[in-house]
Order: sequence, then structure tokens, then C-alpha cells
Amino acid sequence: MAAKKITRLTKAQEARMPEWRDRWIEIGLSTEPADRAKFEAAVARCYLAAGLTPPKRVLWVQSPIAVALAGPIAAIAIELLKLPAAKFTRGAVRDAVGGAVGDAVRGAVDGAVRGAVRGAVRDAVGGAVGDAVRGAVDGAVRGAVGDAVRGAVDGAVRDAVRGAVGGAVRDAVGGAVDGAVRDAVRGAVDGAVGGAVGDAVDGKTAGRETAGTARAAREIIEAIPRLWTNYFGGQFWVGSRWWWGSPSFVSFFREVCELDLGSEMNDRAQAYADTCSSACWWWPHKDFVIACDRPSLIARDDRGRLHSLTGPAIRFRDGWGVYAVHGVRVPAEIILHPGSITPARIDQERNAEIRRVMIDKYGTGRYLKDGGAEKLHADVDGLGLPRVLWRKPLLDDEPITMVEVQNSTLEPDGSRKTYFLRVHPELRPLLADGKLGEPQTMTAHNAVASTFGKRGADYHPILET
Repeated sequence: MAAKKITRLTKAQEARMPEWRDRWIEIGLSTEPADRAKFEAAVARCYLAAGLTPPKRVLWVQSPIAVALAGPIAAIAIELLKLPAAKFTRGAVRDAVGGAVGDAVRGAVDGAVRGAVRGAVRDAVGGAVGDAVRGAVDGAVRGAVGDAVRGAVDGAVRDAVRGAVGGAVRDAVGGAVDGAVRDAVRGAVDGAVGGAVGDAVDGKTAGRETAGTARAAREIIEAIPRLWTNYFGGQFWVGSRWWWGSPSFVSFFREVCELDLGSEMNDRAQAYADTCSSACWWWPHKDFVIACDRPSLIARDDRGRLHSLTGPAIRFRDGWGVYAVHGVRVPAEIILHPGSITPARIDQERNAEIRRVMIDKYGTGRYLKDGGAEKLHADVDGLGLPRVLWRKPLLDDEPITMVEVQNSTLEPDGSRKTYFLRVHPELRPLLADGKLGEPQTMTAHNAVASTFGKRGADYHPILET
């Protein structure tokens, strides 16, 4: 008998929305070790629900980059081993895998964590090669829930979870892995798959075997960018943009509204929800699953954006991580080695958001003076203290326009603090109604006036503070 369609939520059900939202946000941002037993049982149920034999092995790694490399390498190696020996010998494939792992990891991660990631990828690939599901739940929930009710839970639960976990964490990790994979493939292919070819040159293989090793290694490397995205996001997908793949959404109807989808659909939904609530990324194959432990750290600012000025904003247990400042993903050296930031490097950075972070780390006033900013005008305030209007052009962005002023109050040691105040490039004041005023002549006085929402002609302070 079909379940009765839900067309309205009760007050009690609506009252549980914040609780459900917070529950899944906590799961999505968890830094506790993965519940391996729960995940392995759940992933076996997912395979069965999809009509597949459960994987022979679940191999654990400690970061998404290890998942992205190990899954495709193992999958292609297994396929190569199935080919006739005339094309690739087992020795050639074995050497190719070793070279591919080494070269891919070398291109994907920095030296600080390279050994840990390489070891994890090598062990996972070895385990997978050695042993050489969602889908229907969406239709069931869609048919059993009215549009208005779906929309209400979408906004209050799924979208809230996605906002807290998705934009802040999922996209940053996915973007970081994407960049690392591209670097891995480019570095390995450009280097002629050094590990595999090196073994051949050293005499470990010869003749046709040499060519076979290099060819197999290249096939493995070039498969990584095609296949690495065949992963599931685990905890980072609890607020998936697709409502049917969002356990926070589906579980609300199943557990709070007691919507009966039938035993098969309920089992599918619960199995997938259990993979999300017990681990991070996982990469499925018919013979194996590569699964990732949860991160050990997720640092965010007061607006929920990934943020750390001292280290990675997301750190995984093998040391790999994602660096970000107020939600902007940045290269690690900007955080770890701020002394490497120079005006020339800032000027060459094409990503405007990263460039702003670099300027902030370097110091805006210092950047203006060291980076050859133009001095547009200089004068003195009512106390005779100097003021300077500066402008510095930026690549593909509006210029930095700032007025340099000194604090009228002396510090305990008798010095005065200097401040750089950002102003509109045309010195348009921000008016009380939120609109911008008309452009002004580029003078230091007009610039200071604009910071108070006034035009220079109307700004005559009796006392500077």
C-alpha cells in the first residue's frame, strides 16, 4: 500500500527543523576519527541496494588527495592486469604502478607530507590490486511529499546544512584536490613517468618490457583526471545541492515525519546516510572501496568561513590540508612563509581574492610604499599633521586608493600611529541612504571627508581626534 502523501507539516515537525539542521551540520564538520565498522557495513548495504556484490576490500587512507590518486591508479592497474601478457607483462604493470604512484604524489603534495601520502596511496593500491546508490530514493520521496512541504524543509534544513558544510568545506576540499590532481598529472607526464622509466634504464627491465612499463605508467597517470571525481563526499555531502542526495533532507521525512518509503527504499536511504555520518570521501569500485578518515581540524571564522592565519584551515591526519583566509583558498606558503610575499609577487597574482589576502598579510600601507604607489596629493590637517592620498593600480581589479593619516592622540612613548584608510577610487562619499555621492577632486582633504560620508566642501571639523 502506497504511503499517504505529506502535504503539510505539523507544528511539532516544524519545531524540529533547527535540531535536525544542527545535527547534520555537526556531522558534516566532525573531526572525530571515522567509524570504520559503521562505514564498512553501510557501504556493503549500498552495494547490495544497487544490485552489486559488496566490495572485496575497504582500504583506508587519511586524506582526500590519497583517495583521488589511489582509486584511479588501482582501477586502471587492475584492468591492465587483465590484458594479454603480449601487451603488458605483470612486471611492467607492477613497475608502472610504482612509478605512477611516486610521480603523481610528487606532483600533488609538498615535501612535508609526501612520504605519508605516498605510503598511503601505495598501500591502498597494493591492497586493491592484490584482491584484483544511490538513485531510487529520490523518486520515492518526491512522490510522497508535496511541493510546499519539500520547499519548507529545503530552506530550513538542507540549505542550512549545505551552507554551513558545503560552501565552507566541501567546495574548498574539492577545489584543492582538483588543483593537486592537475599538478600531479602534469608533473608525472612531463617527467616522462620517472619511476617507471627509471627502473627500465637501471636495468630492471629491458627491451619491449621497457616500452611496456612506460606505456602502462602513462595510461595509469592519464586516467587519474578522468576518474578521480567518481567519489562520494561522505560527511561533506550531508547537505548536497541535490535534495535527493542529501541525507539531512531525506532523513527529516523518514525520521521526523515518519514517512514510510517501503523497506527497500528505507534501507537504501539509511545505508547512504550511514556512509555520510561515519567517514569522509570514498571512491567505489566493483572490487574495492578507498575510504578516507575524517579531518583532524576544521578552523572557521565567526561567519563560518574556512580561516586560519597560522596553518591549514582543514587538516587531515596524514598532514595534507587546505589553507584559507576568511573563506578564500590560498597557497600554503602565503600562510606558512609570509616573508615570501613581495610587492612584485602580489602584482603578478591574477586571482583578485588571493591578491587581497596577500596584500593584507604584507600590510596595505607597506605595499603602497614598497610597491611604487602614486602619491596623488598631500596636505596637512587642522593640527598640522601630514596627510597623503595614494593610488596603486591592480591587475584586473579597481585600484587601491587610500589616504594616509596620523592619529592626533600621542602614544605613551610620544609617537603617533599612522593609519591607511581605504576610499573610493573617485572619492565618492557613502551617503546616509546607502548611495554613493558624486566624484570629488583627488585631494587628501576630500579623501578624509569621504570616510565620514561627506564632501570636502562640507567637512570642517572643529577638533581632530
